[in-house]
Amino acid sequence: MSIYFETILEGKYFISKFRGTITDQDMFSAYVNYFNSDEWHHGFNEFADLSEADITQVTSDGLRKIINLVKQIFRKNNVNNHLAIYAPEALSYGMSRMYDALSYDNPVCTKIFSDKKAAIDWLSQNQPDDIPDLQSCTPAK
Repeated sequence: MSIYFETILEGKYFISKFRGTITDQDMFSAYVNYFNSDEWHHGFNEFADLSEADITQVTSDGLRKIINLVKQIFRKNNVNNHLAIYAPEALSYGMSRMYDALSYDNPVCTKIFSDKKAAIDWLSQNQPDDIPDLQSCTPAK
């Protein structure tokens, strides 16, 4: 398991880089630790890079747990942001779509990309100061 976080101050976003086999607990612990660190800047966008991740151990229950964590922390801190998920492989792309569908009521505008440059370009066009149009980001029910 490895999930690394890097804050890009000039871009107003952070990178979450997933490497190796990731479990539900790995993911939850990594995000709790990051959100409680001095590195996390409230409202910064996120670039999630799943290009080197083995997510075969991630479950829908694990996704729900992360979604609830994000919802709780972001609402407590009055945060809305944009999340670009770079998922070039079919499994990670599909799991990302499940995450997006399950997080329909989160204060996060999520888009999934199989192209890294397109993901970063989208984030650069959607600065944290811009309030996301969450209606256009959520999947149809």
